[in-house]
Amino acid sequence: MNLDASGPGIAPGSSGDWFVRKPSARERRWFLLHGLLRGLFWLIPFVVVALLWIFWFEVPLGNRVPVAILILGFLVLMLHLAWGVLFPKNWLVAIGHREVMVERGIIRMTRVFLAYDRVQQIDYVSSPVMTTLDLTELVLHSAAGGVRVYALDPADAELIASRVRRDQPKMPVMPV
Repeated sequence: MNLDASGPGIAPGSSGDWFVRKPSARERRWFLLHGLLRGLFWLIPFVVVALLWIFWFEVPLGNRVPVAILILGFLVLMLHLAWGVLFPKNWLVAIGHREVMVERGIIRMTRVFLAYDRVQQIDYVSSPVMTTLDLTELVLHSAAGGVRVYALDPADAELIASRVRRDQPKMPVMPV
């Protein structure tokens, strides 16, 4: 991501001093894979419970209780896949001169502003799926909580972090 608005996915904001970034195709693929992995993770207990029900109560495979449990598990999987498709459509990061804004949500939109002078720590997080897609997650910590910027190109995350470090007010040096 270029902070001078020359890269893909970057558009100057309405005031001209904000740069808005929406997820690219690679980042949308991460959201979809993330939703699929979470859905499969939550499907496993439903399958185990259905199999235990079949073996414990010695009912046939077509019994309505294990089938209902499996349908419920697949419904959870579909909800996670829907999250993976819909969430990146309603997600953006805007970088200003003095703050970062992250907007996200599906049903209820949340807009979080974090001023550079409130940032206490910057972390980079990368899961195995993100590493294979060459993506990272930027976490900006503050006393009030902080903000996560999901699925960024590592160069983009470093640019945002360096801009936060550069534009933070300098602490005065105490005389000894």
